Amino acid sequence: MKKIIENNRLSLINEKNEEVGFATFPVFKDGVVIIDHTFVNSEYRGQNLAYHIVTAVLDYIRENNLKVVASCPYVIKFLDRNKEKYQDIIAVIDEEVTEQCKLF
Repeated sequence: MKKIIENNRLSLINEKNEEVGFATFPVFKDGVVIIDHTFVNSEYRGQNLAYHIVTAVLDYIRENNLKVVASCPYVIKFLDRNKEKYQDIIAVIDEEVTEQCKLF
């Protein structure tokens, strides 16, 4: 499957050129994006695709010298379980960030 990143959205595309999953990560503030949604079509669930989508987004964030905040429950758990690997790109959470994340 191929991954396409456009307009702060990563799409996972199958061999039939169909989108099977995606993640959105709009700009939160300068240099920080928020991963606010991940999705895998029901017929493709159970294949670890959400993991591949999220790691691709996090790699993109790192490669582009950005920081990340998560409001998507899957990504919150993912980052909590992988703190050491992604600690360099996790944005510091303060009250302003916490309140604004609730808007997403």
